[in-house]
Amino acid sequence: MLMLNFNTQQIKYAVFTGSQEIESSGEPGTWTNPVTGQVYTLDKTTGDSKPTYGEVTTDFVNISLGNNRDDFEPFGFSSGDYNGTISAIKGEFEFNIGTLIWYESEVEYKDGGVNPKSADYTIIGIIPTLNEIKYLLKGVI
Repeated sequence: MLMLNFNTQQIKYAVFTGSQEIESSGEPGTWTNPVTGQVYTLDKTTGDSKPTYGEVTTDFVNISLGNNRDDFEPFGFSSGDYNGTISAIKGEFEFNIGTLIWYESEVEYKDGGVNPKSADYTIIGIIPTLNEIKYLLKGVI
């Protein structure tokens, strides 16, 4: 399938790479419950995690934004579930679910990585066909 290069638009993206545990600001050690006398070991993790992303990359893609039909459900996704699509030749991009897309906004950084809230879209679905892949985009709130 021939992708028309003159239809491409510039985006920036950061591929979702996983999650990282959030460390507390306290020091590791022990704590003794004064009522029961039970000793607890405290480590530096909070039990929460945050998403991590790869390097921000600039590229050109075929992107289509907006859906005007409420009854349109391609591949089982309601048009209300996503805000646009990226169409690409198979193997052209290594996008995965959770990849961040900056289309109109500028990339912002926070705590040593990208700020996910600065992205315009995130990929919520991947639909492979014979020669191409469609990536479903959802606006970041």
